[in-house]
Amino acid sequence: MIDHSDDDRSEMMRMKIGHLRPDLLCITDMECLWEVFLEVKEIILSTNSGQIGILPNHTPIATAIDIGILRIRLNDQWLTIALMGGFARMYNNEITILVNDAEK
Repeated sequence: MIDHSDDDRSEMMRMKIGHLRPDLLCITDMECLWEVFLEVKEIILSTNSGQIGILPNHTPIATAIDIGILRIRLNDQWLTIALMGGFARMYNNEITILVNDAEK
């Protein structure tokens, strides 16, 4: 039997970088934090070795995420999410973030 208690779940977010089309930033059970209709210009996240910035066409990367703030720069504003550690994978202008917990 599989236990699906909240303590055992990780939250996953996916988003496209550098595309002019609606994208969703989603967490556990496909509950969406918000819908992004503007082009994502940059993502900044805290890794175990310091902060990194990810721009469109970034080289593929996989990294551990430290407790910290995920910042997403749109055309004219920054969105922020508190992350409680996890992993991120960037490939082909798509970033997948799997975290222990996240809060808007």
